[in-house]
Amino acid sequence: MIVISREEREGAFSDKKEDTKKLSADDLKKKDYYKVLGLGDLKWRATEDQIRSAYRKLVLKYHPDKIAEPSEEDRQIFIHIQDAYDTLGNTEKRRAYGRGDRWSVDTTPRMWS
Repeated sequence: MIVISREEREGAFSDKKEDTKKLSADDLKKKDYYKVLGLGDLKWRATEDQIRSAYRKLVLKYHPDKIAEPSEEDRQIFIHIQDAYDTLGNTEKRRAYGRGDRWSVDTTPRMWS
């Protein structure tokens, strides 16, 4: 298993502006799944490939097994990344999310186990 330091993780994707920005608690509280995945500028225009690619980059960056000393904030960010991809990666859930149908999409974050 490869473990990277926090400094390496923060600079891992320095070629793209949106990748270097640390996810904030405000982004997570708003439950804007496109922003969580770094696709806030594309929103509904994001393709499945763009969503998958953004998800994979963020998982590599925030996965607790890849971080030398993960904080509770890192774990919560990882959970929100998982929830965002669970919703946007599924066509039916993505449509319901786009319509604002809050009863069709479970937006309750999972607890870390």
